Amino acid sequence: NPAAAAKAARGEPYYVDGKLWVCQGCGYVYDGSKGAWAEGKRCPACGERRFALKSPQELQTAIYALAASVALIGLLFIIPRL
Repeated sequence: NPAAAAKAARGEPYYVDGKLWVCQGCGYVYDGSKGAWAEGKRCPACGERRFALKSPQELQTAIYALAASVALIGLLFIIPRL
């Protein structure tokens, strides 16, 4: 739907119906610098073809979950040394 996809300025997120194309392999957020998204495009960062549309809220939740996981793993390594 061309009307739903807003043209992004260089370096800005490329929104489609209020969502972003995100690589499921590495988390790269497609910015639209290489044109509109097309099925079969490869991730410029890792080469995967597994992209999904994610809302900004879904991305924020994933970032918080990742940060919590890293903090928990860090605590598991620190606590036995105390």
